[in-house]
Amino acid sequence: MDIKRMETFDFEALKSLYRINRWDAYLKDMTLFRRMFEQSTAVFGAYEADELIGLVRVLSDDAHILYIQDIMVHPDHLRKGIGKALMDHVLNHFEHVRQKVLLTDGDAHSAHAFYRRFGFKEVSEKGLTSFVRFD
Repeated sequence: MDIKRMETFDFEALKSLYRINRWDAYLKDMTLFRRMFEQSTAVFGAYEADELIGLVRVLSDDAHILYIQDIMVHPDHLRKGIGKALMDHVLNHFEHVRQKVLLTDGDAHSAHAFYRRFGFKEVSEKGLTSFVRFD
């Protein structure tokens, strides 16, 4: 397995990965789907024999804030260390950035345990308040 920064995007492979992971909200508007990759600070893909099997997508000012927006692995490749490799890669690449933020669904408990292994804490544990608005 290789992890590479995506400089160009195979949107069919990306759509397939999002679809199989049931991240359907992203797939409602293909113009916006394309834009989210093109406007991201960085997208790193995990590849096996040139097949996209995972990715992590981030937004950052490359100084004080890093948002880990998406991290996913193809279901056929779960429990092989791919998610860990992707997270390690992005955290090492942006090691110099002071604040790292990750938002996830409240009921995604298995994902919560995964994020905690990398030192992420719920905002309440850090004495913070979080606000979000979806339009």
